[in-house]
Amino acid sequence: MSEGEMNTGTSADARTVARRERLEEAILPPVVALLVSLVVGDLLILAFGQSPSYVYRLLLEGSWGNPYGIGQVLYKATTFTCTGLAFAVAARAGLFNIGAEGQLAAGGFAAGVIGMLLPAGLPVIVAIPLLIAVAMTGGGVVGAVPGLLRARFGANEVIVTIMLNFVVLAFLNWATATHLAVPETLHTPEITAGQLPRLSSAFPSFHGSAANFSVLVVVAASVVVGWWLFRTRSGYELRATGLQPEAAEYGGVNVGRSWTRASLGAGALAGRLGVNFAPGY
Repeated sequence: MSEGEMNTGTSADARTVARRERLEEAILPPVVALLVSLVVGDLLILAFGQSPSYVYRLLLEGSWGNPYGIGQVLYKATTFTCTGLAFAVAARAGLFNIGAEGQLAAGGFAAGVIGMLLPAGLPVIVAIPLLIAVAMTGGGVVGAVPGLLRARFGANEVIVTIMLNFVVLAFLNWATATHLAVPETLHTPEITAGQLPRLSSAFPSFHGSAANFSVLVVVAASVVVGWWLFRTRSGYELRATGLQPEAAEYGGVNVGRSWTRASLGAGALAGRLGVNFAPGY
């Protein structure tokens, strides 16, 4: 065998090993987490004197055993997927974003307010993208704050995001109660444009479920985020910053800008989920 053939074979083996390692890294943690949660769940159920198999059967029947349950699973999974993406993007940059709740609320509030102000006859094809953009802007503004403070002053993003959750929720509660609530009711004015249709409009078996077409928005967001992180220069810089900020800076990466970009993107992803609640539900 020639030297060139040996090098080619070695490169192919290295690529195979690398692919296997990436696959294990992607699959093993959630599998181990699931097994641990099942064991802990079994112990808790047994502590209450119940049968784990009976309880898990009821759980599966109520969630995946009927169309309504599946719809509710999709509705709630939409929330967890988007906030998970928001956390993952920040984590790739070495930031611990636990402010998705406030970012989500800001995005939903912004989308809801704009939905109230838009004319009722505005076409859905115009209104929905506009509300998504507004929701992402609202979440992105809140999300950018910890990144900017980390880059400029070295502030701990964990503390900042925890505090921002309370600040944002308190502000939105005040704004809703003071300026948006309809007197003598528990409601705000109706959203007149951009309402996302529920899945039951296309699949009648989902009738009664809160699942709406924002699930498609989240699927698209997942694909775009994966492509951006692993197929673009800015995504590479962000991941390099998360792995080793000093080495990334030595290599020409603006670490502060990467942190700000990551927190802004994370906030926008969480804020985008606001359409699942305000115009969607």
